[in-house]
Amino acid sequence: MPLVINIRSDFIRLKHTLTELEQRQLPFAMARALTNTAKHARIDMQGEMRRVFDRPLPWTINSLRIEPATKRDLQANIHFKDFAPKGTAAGRFLRPQIEGGSRELKRSERRLQAVDVMQQGTFLVPRSGARLDAHGNLNRGQMVKVLSNVRALGDQSMGASGGKARGKLRGERYFAVRAGSNRNAHLKPGIYHAVSRTKLRPIYGFVRAATYTQRLDFFGFAERAYARDMPELMREAMEFAMRTAQR
Repeated sequence: MPLVINIRSDFIRLKHTLTELEQRQLPFAMARALTNTAKHARIDMQGEMRRVFDRPLPWTINSLRIEPATKRDLQANIHFKDFAPKGTAAGRFLRPQIEGGSRELKRSERRLQAVDVMQQGTFLVPRSGARLDAHGNLNRGQMVKVLSNVRALGDQSMGASGGKARGKLRGERYFAVRAGSNRNAHLKPGIYHAVSRTKLRPIYGFVRAATYTQRLDFFGFAERAYARDMPELMREAMEFAMRTAQR
């Protein structure tokens, strides 16, 4: 299920205290106030993501979407974009950080498991030889070379240039050590870079699923923003509605 926050208010109690003109403008003002409250909550969440996550991508920070309230539907929704043309949608990979539990498999992990390089129920973790980007994520180019070397790339390329990845690009050779394998039994399960005949560099390790604790109070931010900001935003929205009303 998608991660969605719903912000709504019961304005029935307000109607009996308003003039006839104010009552006519109330749905417009309420929709405006609810939408602005959702925007405040989104800003709070973005700030918290920058605080609790290590160098989050701008794409992750900007993945929160608001569905504004309308006069006929007095509720504003906040949710993560549920589509990612390349990779995993933010709502899916952030769910363990919001609800706790284990994360979903990445596309590269699914490929490695499909060719029996990795066991089911295991995940990739970077080791000393892994190349990381500026945000601490696995380097895409190195991953393409790994998948090509262990024949897990299939017919689809993950290359940034859009072309098919070649197996031993620039002479780099990678190989996998599967858990329980008799070959290279002295090595820990994972992916290795054969720098030379005598030198191996560990790139990724294979580990069992890690359990995450909640780090981002996704739902709490909406509640706090509503309690803190909604009264003032409602007052401002009503004033705006009355100024622009067609009498």
